[in-house]
Amino acid sequence: MFLNSRLGFSLALSLVAALSAPVVVSATSYRDGRNPTSHGLTMKAAANWQTTPTQTIADAAYQMSLSEDGQRLAALTTDNKRLKVWNTRTGALLMTAKANEPNGIFTTVAISKDGTQVAAIKGTSATDEQLVVQAVKDGRILLDKPLSLPQVPTPKKGYITQPSAFDVVFSPDGKEVITQSAFGTRPLSEPSGNPIYNRLNFNNINTGKVTQSIDLMGVDDKNPAGYMISPDGSLLASLSTDHSNVNASDLGVVSRVTLWQRNSDNRFDYLATLPTAKDGSAIVSVAFTNSNQLNLITASSVSDWVAGNPQTRLETWNPQTAEQVSSTVLPSESCIMPDGAVLSPDGAGYYSSYPETGTCLGDVQTGAFQKLLDQPFAYKMVKFSGDGNRLAISDSQNKIQIFSKSQN
Repeated sequence: MFLNSRLGFSLALSLVAALSAPVVVSATSYRDGRNPTSHGLTMKAAANWQTTPTQTIADAAYQMSLSEDGQRLAALTTDNKRLKVWNTRTGALLMTAKANEPNGIFTTVAISKDGTQVAAIKGTSATDEQLVVQAVKDGRILLDKPLSLPQVPTPKKGYITQPSAFDVVFSPDGKEVITQSAFGTRPLSEPSGNPIYNRLNFNNINTGKVTQSIDLMGVDDKNPAGYMISPDGSLLASLSTDHSNVNASDLGVVSRVTLWQRNSDNRFDYLATLPTAKDGSAIVSVAFTNSNQLNLITASSVSDWVAGNPQTRLETWNPQTAEQVSSTVLPSESCIMPDGAVLSPDGAGYYSSYPETGTCLGDVQTGAFQKLLDQPFAYKMVKFSGDGNRLAISDSQNKIQIFSKSQN
């Protein structure tokens, strides 16, 4: 799953961060009015993450994916030409694949939960994209097929049509890969425009056949911002953002979360759209929990930041009822900034970093956090393992660092 970055949001946060008071609080409110945690309570620091890397890999990555237990890491190198898989315990390189075609590049990568398969999309142009699935053990090609892309219409004068998303995710059972292909059109003078095509295809790895295709434009006509599958495979969340409005209140990464549910025929049906961000807040990270609820990290609206009352919140939603279960204010530490926050895939923890202020790792359930001042600022080039026990950070010094919880 990917999340699109926003031009200017970091500048806005930097400008207003100086206005915030460094009060460390955690307040949780429920729909029935319960508030078990008092305002002004100093947060108890956690210490369950090792403060030094358990492994350092001498390479840089612009995209990464960890297996469920975090023992396998797949990454696309910064030259866009190579896909590599490592054993994160030993640092051993297990597999390398190259985009050998002229002008060929990799655009996205995913590794299966068990770490035995890796999937990538590569191509030579926006309309020539190939889905490749390989076995990590010996590099054997398990699936190699062109993506079914639309005939993109010729844009009118002064406009350009271009891809806005290519992404790939394994199903939890490792039998399918779900691909997203999306295109948009925009004026040459503008950084963003309007989507014209956005589709998810479920590809059976053994047969290569598309078992289901979801036209997201039929439900959500905003710009794509990623998608994810729940740990048990029963739910799918598709994310989108609205870049058409350049007002300060519309700077969020995600403005809409659409939910889909697997039916008795093993296909996904539309379930609900969460009524989120009605107050102008921005959704910056999304993750399913192991109990099939959905965690969101949200940032206050820009008006709240300017008023000196910024908040970063953790919201938990029930997908079946499309109702918010709880909302928790995260500690007002300088490293816990919404623009650098990432939820772990199991919904149990989060990572956050900000330039010159360090890195924080937080526990969703207890509210405790651990501050790692000496760790690099990564600006979301970070991935958790599916079980939430390991973390990979690709830093600016051309190395990937692996961190583990102390008990692991």
